[in-house]
Amino acid sequence: MFDLENAIRDWQQALSETGTVSTDDLLELDEHLREIVAELKAKGCTPFEAFAVAKLRLGDAHDLAAEFGKVNRVRLWRQLLLWMVIGYVGGNALMSASAATASLTAMLLFAGGLSGPSVGVAATVAGAILWTTAVTWLYCYPARGWRPTLNNISALRMIGLAIAIPIANAIGMASRMMIAQIIDSTTYGNFVWHQAIGHAVYSNVTIVAWVVVALLLRRDHLAPRAMV
Repeated sequence: MFDLENAIRDWQQALSETGTVSTDDLLELDEHLREIVAELKAKGCTPFEAFAVAKLRLGDAHDLAAEFGKVNRVRLWRQLLLWMVIGYVGGNALMSASAATASLTAMLLFAGGLSGPSVGVAATVAGAILWTTAVTWLYCYPARGWRPTLNNISALRMIGLAIAIPIANAIGMASRMMIAQIIDSTTYGNFVWHQAIGHAVYSNVTIVAWVVVALLLRRDHLAPRAMV
C-alpha cells in the first residue's frame, strides 16, 4: 500500500543528498509539494497519483538540485570542499591502517616462527586486502541510505577519522619495533626490502583501482534517470 509520508521522506532524502539543497530549501519545497498533493486529492486523485503529479510539477531531484546549485554556489563549493577534506583525511587514515595491518601481520608471522620473503608477501597481501575491502565498502555504502553532506556530516565523524591516523601509526611503529626484537638485522633488512617492493606494486594497483572507481561513479552519475 502506498504510504504518502514515506514517499515524501524518500523524496526529501534524495534532495538532501545532492548537497545543493539547504534545510530551508527543503522545508519550502516540502510545503509546496504538500499544497499540490492536497489540491489534487481534493479533486479526487489518489495519494499516489497526487504525489506523482506534484513531483512532476516541481521537477525531479536532479533538476531541482541543478537549479538550487546555481543559487547556492557558496554551499555547493563548501560541499565539494567537504568531500576533498574527507577524501584527504580518509585516504591518510586508510593508508595508515593498511601499513599497520601489514606490520602487525608480519610481527605475528615472525613470532610464529616463519621467516623469509613469504612474510613480506603475506604482510603486503594483508594490507592490500584491507585497502580493497575499504574501497569496495565506500563504493557500495551510499546504496545503504547514507552519504556525507553538509546536512548530516558530524564533527564527531571527522574527529574519529583524524584520531584513527595516529592510532594506526602507533600500532605500525610498535609492530615494527617488536619485529626488530624478534629477528636478526639481516632477516629484518630482507623483510623490509620485500615489503617495500610489495608496497610499490599494490600502491600502483591501488591507483588503478581508484581510477576504476572514479569511472564507475561517473557512469552512475551520467546514467539516464527514470522518469516519474
